[in-house]
Amino acid sequence: MVGYFEIAQDVALSPRIAAFDARFGAVVRSWRTPAMTELMRAATWSANTLTVTALVLTAIAILLWRGDHGEALLTPFVVALGNTLGSIAKRATERPRPPAASALVHLPDSFSFPSGHTLAALLFWTMIAFCVLRVARRRWTRVLAVLGGLALAVLVGVSRVYLGVHWPSDVLASWLLGTALLSVVLGAFLTWERAYG
Repeated sequence: MVGYFEIAQDVALSPRIAAFDARFGAVVRSWRTPAMTELMRAATWSANTLTVTALVLTAIAILLWRGDHGEALLTPFVVALGNTLGSIAKRATERPRPPAASALVHLPDSFSFPSGHTLAALLFWTMIAFCVLRVARRRWTRVLAVLGGLALAVLVGVSRVYLGVHWPSDVLASWLLGTALLSVVLGAFLTWERAYG
């Protein structure tokens, strides 16, 4: 959480943040090819509001069917809380989006910092990995869940910079905020479960 607040505080003032965004943004945009653009568009689509809502509802249905009622409540709570915190952070920071000339898709009307798509992807796929880890017995299944969730969260974040709709520091801040949120909520959930489960 400290890392997130440091970026949030410096995002409009620090020349280091501007240099970081310029350097890494240029690197990611240098990867642009027609095939890569299609992949990045798909990654971004997978984390838009409609898609994430459908994924969360599907996860709830599966978890309830399995009898995992705690996880069925926890998953939408984490995603909704992250969305709320992200929206508050956007209004508090009011950071403009990158220049429209460098974007491959229409720039959203919302502010840039932090990245809502990145935050939603990290929270949702980490929750899916968490649920799998709690029931999977085979090591390869557990490893696949963790690596798959991490890969999807990273891919969505990179896609936002690649498509030119976010600065790299927006994405980094989302990863830091999401990690802090998950640490607090999952830690509280596991503590409660040990005490009362």
